[in-house]
Formats: sequence, structure tokens, C-alpha cells
Amino acid sequence: MSNTKPRDVSGDLQSLTVLSADGTMAFESLLKIGRKTRPALRETGCWTVADGVYTMQTTKSAGEPVDANDPIYKNRYRVEKVEQAKLTLRELKSGGQ
Repeated sequence: MSNTKPRDVSGDLQSLTVLSADGTMAFESLLKIGRKTRPALRETGCWTVADGVYTMQTTKSAGEPVDANDPIYKNRYRVEKVEQAKLTLRELKSGGQ
């Protein structure tokens, strides 16, 4: 579970990513603006890890298949920290970020 306050957004974004041992993943986010909570995304797909980099590939968004070749549906994260009940990741973006 992560809570962030993205730039140019007047609320808080809450995200939950579940990585299952069978290589499937689920991602869900909510946008909280004041007292109102709005669903933002609900995605499913698969994940892999190699050389300390997690790669998550969305295959369905809101229950509908997505174009697997569209780079927006592939996210890569470098492992920053591993704790007993918490994994801290940093998103790797094109351009070396």
C-alpha cells in the first residue's frame, strides 16, 4: 500500500499492488479528494524479477484486455529496501530515472 500526493492533483492517491507467488499481479488505486473517494485504476497482469528489477506487465485494465506493446502497461522498479513486511521500490523510467 502506498499513499502519495501527486503534483497537479488536489487529492491523495492510494495504491495497492499484490504480487502473487505464481507470477500474477493485481494493482488498484483510489483517489481521495476531501471526503470523496474515487476509484482510479484496477489492473491485473504478471510480474517477473531479475537482477533486482521487478517488471510488471498489465494484461487487463478495468477487466478489458490491453495492448501489451503499449509501454504504458509495462512498469519497471528497482528494489530499494527489503524489510520483513515491506518492500520499497523505485520506478525506473525511460531516460535513466
